[in-house]
Amino acid sequence: MTKPSLHQVSLIKSPSAAVVPPPVGSPPGQTGKTGLMKYADDTWTKIKSNPGTSALGAGAAVALIIGAPVLVPLALAGGAIGVQYYKKPCMTAERIKIYNQAINSKLAPEKLRILADEFEKAGCKEQADHLRARAALREAPPAVKAARKEVYKKALASTNPDAIKAVADAFKKIGADGAASHLKIREESVRATRG
Repeated sequence: MTKPSLHQVSLIKSPSAAVVPPPVGSPPGQTGKTGLMKYADDTWTKIKSNPGTSALGAGAAVALIIGAPVLVPLALAGGAIGVQYYKKPCMTAERIKIYNQAINSKLAPEKLRILADEFEKAGCKEQADHLRARAALREAPPAVKAARKEVYKKALASTNPDAIKAVADAFKKIGADGAASHLKIREESVRATRG
């Protein structure tokens, strides 16, 4: 069974004007969907299966079907925007497990960078950047590590929640997740005691 062309669909004045034969194996006497309804169902099926790439054509087809050629450019623009903003989730269950193990392990910086490259290839830029930050953190010279440790100790002893939060955010950016989480807890504690 072939789909009606856009020209044939636009010539149909009402849904009951052109009836499609029933599917093979249907009970006798059952009629199929109309050409327009069948086309709409097929288009909807395409959109559900791949929303990013089908939105463009579906929007233009719907605008053309309803007889509003003025809406075609708007539908094309809307579909293009939809394609641009539609993102498939990059973090599958397996990737989440691998990522968490890498973050919580003592992997060598080279291995973290290799893993970061793989995450970036999969479209997980945020996780790749974080893995690279962890690698750079582990490769920091001893003097830098000592200075960071001093800042961490001073932040833990501080009673200024805004300063503690600033230090926690800085540690999070450089990949020091453990220190950042401890500082967040300290910040919440200080805010709670201030009332």
